[in-house]
Amino acid sequence: MLESFAFSLLEEGAKKGAGIVASNLLDGFFNNKHRKSKKAIDTVLKSYAEKTYERCTQIKTLIEKDEPINIFDVYVPLNFETSKKSQIDDFAAIELIEKKKKVMIVGSGGTGKSVFMKFLWTAMAVRSASRIPIFVELRNYVDSAPEKIDEFIYSTIFSSSVVPEGSREIFTSMLRDGSFIILLDALDEVPLARQQAAEREILRLADEYGDNIIVVSTREKEDGPSWERFTIFRMCPLSKESVITLIQKTDFDVVVKKRFIEAIESDLFNTHKSFLEIPLLACLMLIAFDQFADIPADRHLFYERAFITLFRRHDASKGAFRRQLKSSLPEERFREILAYTCLLSYLDEKFRFTERELDQYLEKAIDAAEVRCEPRDVRQDLYENVCIIQRDGLEYVFSHRSFQEYFAALCMASFDDDMMTRTAEKVITARYDMVMPMLYGIGRRRFNATIAKSALANAAVVTKMPEAQRVYKLLDVEGAVFYIHGVFSRNRKLKKGVKDILSNGCEFEDA
Repeated sequence: MLESFAFSLLEEGAKKGAGIVASNLLDGFFNNKHRKSKKAIDTVLKSYAEKTYERCTQIKTLIEKDEPINIFDVYVPLNFETSKKSQIDDFAAIELIEKKKKVMIVGSGGTGKSVFMKFLWTAMAVRSASRIPIFVELRNYVDSAPEKIDEFIYSTIFSSSVVPEGSREIFTSMLRDGSFIILLDALDEVPLARQQAAEREILRLADEYGDNIIVVSTREKEDGPSWERFTIFRMCPLSKESVITLIQKTDFDVVVKKRFIEAIESDLFNTHKSFLEIPLLACLMLIAFDQFADIPADRHLFYERAFITLFRRHDASKGAFRRQLKSSLPEERFREILAYTCLLSYLDEKFRFTERELDQYLEKAIDAAEVRCEPRDVRQDLYENVCIIQRDGLEYVFSHRSFQEYFAALCMASFDDDMMTRTAEKVITARYDMVMPMLYGIGRRRFNATIAKSALANAAVVTKMPEAQRVYKLLDVEGAVFYIHGVFSRNRKLKKGVKDILSNGCEFEDA
């Protein structure tokens, strides 16, 4: 009840509009400190706050794809697990963030980390009078960006062509006395070549400017630096009640929503809990629910059903009329081009694209698939009809990275054994995500006989671990895939996990 009241107050304050929120935030801040600096940078900060307000309160979802919607219209309260293994709601988390100052939000793909970070920026903008919230998307921390994280943050705020004189010195002074709430979203989306530098820079920022509040969001990582100064908040799965609230808030066919909620309340939540407790997958299930009588238990099959639903959904409201795709491609050929595009961009660590970059990947994919069509037409279909990608400012991004991961795995599965194994070696040594588990699910026996056998044989030579010679005979997705990633990342915890599996005598399907 208290959380509902707090949410209503926050929503009321946030919906006053960008100008009022930005003015109230900065007037309150400059009344408390840095009064002499107000004249020099107030205009720039107000412009930044207004733009960030729009970015954080107006979001697009897989279902609400045509135009942005207000975050409060779809936001579902989230829970977090703290280091003490206790659960707290999002408002308690915000209070703890203000108290702890250094916090890392951890969760798997699709759990709502970025949505919470935008909600957090909005909450801090409405309620804070002593600090200015800064929202930074770390995926933009690329080679062309300033190396020092504080300079990167400065360039995010002071991005206009006209920068007030002395603004860099004022910004540094404000950093020193803890004037900011710095929200660093999606550390896992930093290119691998710069990821270690990003981690070091964030830790340096926390050391040198420790009076600021710093919040980092990322996918779960087993390796990397020690984040001892940061309190870890792990995203909790959605409860059945939260899933129902999410579906109720979603702008979708009322009859379908009613039947879907009835199925959740009956038995669907128990049989497909691992899907429904993740917001993204819950929405995908809603989309697919009206098309298929059953929901598959395997994740790769679920994504295939989701693609089929999205591919055919653009005709759903047209009755007997079937609108042609701009590319005029049949479903199988469209899927093939998409799969090639996802794998090529994934291997290049490209998660967002200019129009030209996306067309270049599509052109390569079209050539590989030996299909005759125009890249721009496929791009238009991906954006307007199938909705696998969406616009983010002047760039294109996947509706969710998990789509890229699934189709990358699907493309690899289409290769012969040698090509699949050689491609997998590049993936194994890259970031940990769902590509390898997806590939494993698509063809378990083939995965065991090719990729796992080759990787574990190499691991035996590299690490001289005798158990590596026998692991591929005891393969399971909880053992083999994690073990392969562990060996190549030199991850002791994952190696120990496989040793424990072997010592406990667990028997899995033979390769």
